[in-house]
Amino acid sequence: MLDKFKRFYIKFQIGQSPQANLVWGFFLYVLLGFILLLLPWFHKNPVPVIDNLFTAVSAVSTTGLVTINIFENYTFFGQLIILSLFQIGG
Repeated sequence: MLDKFKRFYIKFQIGQSPQANLVWGFFLYVLLGFILLLLPWFHKNPVPVIDNLFTAVSAVSTTGLVTINIFENYTFFGQLIILSLFQIGG
């Protein structure tokens, strides 16, 4: 199964332009961060879905804009995910 996915990924990556690879990478990092931030273990208080999405996109694009207080709403591990998204986006 993993070998099949690896062959598909290499075939997909070779068929794309560098610009398309950049857009797909941005999209997948945002999607992964968004899904992780939705998990209940990563926030102290209930956070609306749109705020999680905005935080993930803002972190990957390294703008740093947030609509909620990160320290009050996310646990240490949620803050670590946001920090990781900043590092990946940078």
